[in-house]
Amino acid sequence: MIKMVLKKIWKQRRGNRWLIIESFIVFILFCLFFDPSWSMFIAELKYPNGYTIENVYSLKLAEDKSIKTGESTQESIRRIIQQIEKHHAVEAVTTYFGSEHLGQADQLPLKKDSIFSVISFFSTDEHYFDVFKVEIEEDGGIFPWKTENGKSKIIFTQSVSKYYFGNKNPIKKMIGEVEWRTSKPICSHRISGLIKRQQTDSHHASGIRFCYTTLPENYKYDLNTSIAFRIKDGISYEQFENKEMDHFKELLSAGAIYPKSILSLKKMKEEKSKINMRVLNILVLTLLFFTFNLFISMFASFHFRIKKRKEEIGLKLAIGASKQAIMKELIFEGVIILTLAAIPASIFLANLYYIDFVFLTLKPIRFLNSLGYISITYTFLVIIVSLGTWLPARRVMKIEPAIALKEE
Repeated sequence: MIKMVLKKIWKQRRGNRWLIIESFIVFILFCLFFDPSWSMFIAELKYPNGYTIENVYSLKLAEDKSIKTGESTQESIRRIIQQIEKHHAVEAVTTYFGSEHLGQADQLPLKKDSIFSVISFFSTDEHYFDVFKVEIEEDGGIFPWKTENGKSKIIFTQSVSKYYFGNKNPIKKMIGEVEWRTSKPICSHRISGLIKRQQTDSHHASGIRFCYTTLPENYKYDLNTSIAFRIKDGISYEQFENKEMDHFKELLSAGAIYPKSILSLKKMKEEKSKINMRVLNILVLTLLFFTFNLFISMFASFHFRIKKRKEEIGLKLAIGASKQAIMKELIFEGVIILTLAAIPASIFLANLYYIDFVFLTLKPIRFLNSLGYISITYTFLVIIVSLGTWLPARRVMKIEPAIALKEE
């Protein structure tokens, strides 16, 4: 049957080529529309952050330049951090730079042999792990969290480890940090541990390619330094906000430095989740609208194609062919046309996924991810093609064989 259908498609190639081109374009567009919607949905429901933000606050500082003091910005920030540590409601305080929780993700260019990639990172002090309670999966000598012989320590997620080292154990091995454009070596880091899957927030696409490095010993605090602190478990959010906050803010001024904002990460995440869910809803509605138009377009194309073959169908009915057999042949022919378009479209999409053009970095196995998206798209389009063939063919088959023979 396949051979017969292929011969028929080839004989009608002048008309079928437009269907193949249309199916090729639609296949790619649908897959690219489906990709971000599904990624955001899965990220919201499934993937954990790998750290805890309960009872954690983010502090942003600003400087009043009209105030002249003999104290440097670094000294003022250090004094503020010491004052936070002494507060009875605070369990731990940390400073870091690089990425932001629920915000942007800075990139660290890392290279091992010929394997190069940019990895999202935090550069942190030793208290970071107490504040955010990072889930460490394998400790290869992480603590104390300090440089050793001038070499910075680094912690990978399992996904980054697999990217650079495959199935080999990366603990205590070295990896080089390089310049972004020239790939010239800058320094090297010793891999001191592995953590579970982690992301800066539940919607950050590059979250699993993630690492931590030690904060440099000579790091100079400035207004871009991120400060976070955890309040003690016995103190509720409401208690801290209503009873402690005013007194707490008094500790956050030193020299010309003052608190710009003190925000609960939990509240920030809730607000961000609302925004992201609205974005997801818009994407879903757009996908549904696109799907509806896609169905109309594909239905119209195959309807026109079937209508043009009314006489052929009537003739087959006149010589004794069953309606079921004709319907099966027509649907199979439509699926073959779709498949002829899906093969080059899948190759094109696979290359887009390979170069990280679309939003697949949330998942650890890229080949299976791309195969999954392509399979879902193909299945959906097969359903549309089948309906687009079945509905008009069903109407055409009501023609009387005698009338079909007369028209033929």
